[in-house]
Amino acid sequence: MQVGKPILYSYFRSSCSWRVRIALALKNIDYETVAVNLTKDGGQQFSEEFQALNPMKQVPALKIDGITISQSLAIIEYLEETRPTPRLLPQDPKKRAQVRMVSDLIASGIQPLQNLSVLKQVGQENQLTWAQQAITSGFNALEQTLQSTAGRFCVGDEVSMADLCLAPQVANADRLSPAGQGTPPHPVLGHSSHCGPQETARSSWHNTVAMPTTARGIPRSPCSQEGVPRLVDTPEGDPLRACSPPCGVSVPSSELCFPPISPSGRPR
Repeated sequence: MQVGKPILYSYFRSSCSWRVRIALALKNIDYETVAVNLTKDGGQQFSEEFQALNPMKQVPALKIDGITISQSLAIIEYLEETRPTPRLLPQDPKKRAQVRMVSDLIASGIQPLQNLSVLKQVGQENQLTWAQQAITSGFNALEQTLQSTAGRFCVGDEVSMADLCLAPQVANADRLSPAGQGTPPHPVLGHSSHCGPQETARSSWHNTVAMPTTARGIPRSPCSQEGVPRLVDTPEGDPLRACSPPCGVSVPSSELCFPPISPSGRPR
């Protein structure tokens, strides 16, 4: 039974939190957000208050139905079991297994290797090289996997949990790529990530939090030119890369967005 409005502990640039925000939006679940800034004050996730909520000191965490759930895929699976419409896991058991396979490939095999906590361990001078190698290796494997599973989306022709994992990871890849180069070409991956955001980008900004703002609290516009990524400094001095919204999606210029991907796999 629902006990109050769900509360999502989130960070705006966390791809794991992003997956959950998309799921909550697609399922039209009204929720509140508590922003946990991973870079401010040495990382607010290390506070005693947040450690009591999630001993792993990671976002996201979701308070819902009287319990607290951490780990993004566990959260999405719980939402799927308790609020099954629209479904994010196919009814067919084979496709359901494929969705979980693709989701785990990204959530376990790519994202953790370029996560902030890991990048801190390899040293600042090695961070981009490390992240790019991890993403490229993972995307090469993902490309091969999607060749046997993809339709319009990662698995077949319906948006699934796999797409919720892919879209933020493509945004990470673009943000961590050499300036102006974007993600390397992966035709099937590029097609899936191009289709997925058109269904989910609008909803993922439903209650997006900790958006970089001006001194007056107005969201910063991340784009200086249409389709031209550039680095933007947040109030905390934390740079991020952003770009124009994908075709067919109306997203205000003041909001971050998915990187538009052409069918060739290259950013538009």
